[in-house]
Amino acid sequence: MAIDLGTSGPKVALVSVHGRVLACRVGTITTHILPGGGAEQDPEEWWTAVKTTSCQLLADHPHAVANIKGIGCTSQWSGTVAVDGNGHHLMNAIIWMDSRGAPYAQAITLHWLTDNRDIDHIHYDPTLLQYTTMDRDKLPDLKRTVDILGPLQAEAAQELGLPPHIPVIMGTPDIQSAAIGSGAVRDYEPHLYIGTSSWLTCHVPFKKTDLFHNMASLPSAIPGKYFIANEQETAGACLTFLRNNILNANDALACDPPVGDMYAVFDEMVAQAPVGSEKVIFTPWLHGERTPVEDHLVRAGFYNLSLRTTRAHLIRAVFEGVAYNSRWLLRYVEKFAKRPLNNIHMIGGGANSAIWWQICARP
Repeated sequence: MAIDLGTSGPKVALVSVHGRVLACRVGTITTHILPGGGAEQDPEEWWTAVKTTSCQLLADHPHAVANIKGIGCTSQWSGTVAVDGNGHHLMNAIIWMDSRGAPYAQAITLHWLTDNRDIDHIHYDPTLLQYTTMDRDKLPDLKRTVDILGPLQAEAAQELGLPPHIPVIMGTPDIQSAAIGSGAVRDYEPHLYIGTSSWLTCHVPFKKTDLFHNMASLPSAIPGKYFIANEQETAGACLTFLRNNILNANDALACDPPVGDMYAVFDEMVAQAPVGSEKVIFTPWLHGERTPVEDHLVRAGFYNLSLRTTRAHLIRAVFEGVAYNSRWLLRYVEKFAKRPLNNIHMIGGGANSAIWWQICARP
């Protein structure tokens, strides 16, 4: 069983030992956007959504329960969950989108606490811990992605609808797991992910940091390998924002007869709009930006609107704006890798849109 706690909600799947997805269920969770760059989620809602989605999946495939040999987890990363001595959360989780801590992070040090210059000997660095005033005793021991954390506890097993003592694999953050899922596992094989956020990354055979563009090679999910880490704050989230806040498309979903899948409708409208959206430009920075320029205050916008501008132009401009930003990021990833990167694998919800990956594929 694979459990992916994404920003928009959990995805729980039954996967064969050969990597074939046999069945999948998707849940939803709420992101609370707060003034000043705040972005929070409720850990209790995480667990409730994971439980509900897991039970729904197993109810659809009751005979699969006896054949589950392990649980692998992946999730959004760079988040903080404050807990008490018993492991119970004390408040909402401050997730990766939250930028309120920027001035404090800059006043303390680097984001990371580990020395990963030797890929086979990664450890907490005493100097970095001292800079951040973090207590080592409050941090978990480091393990590899492929290591077994331990057996599934009886209480959790009951809530998930599983037998106890199934091995729980350590797992990995979403960018590393996506690299494997994309099939781009060899050095310099890139993949572009478009989901709530976006990234363009590849494995590299070296340790390197680009401070000027907020990128670095970090340990991969594959033991003994690095990958170049970067990220675009909002990608698919821009389309969701357009649907909910600008076009008010939820009203169309509730009409009689219902429109159906609005994203499919968007695809059709984009296909009818001219390439370049008649020079309407959308900058996809609804929540600041991470790379290749780190600025939590930069904001999105539509430019070159005219009396000829239609909804189709706006929608296509969002598709194209995300693609332009990915191309901007590609330039710095190629500079980092010191070579052109071709045959980019595209994954994520955005890859379900044939017109979107055609836009991204244009020279």
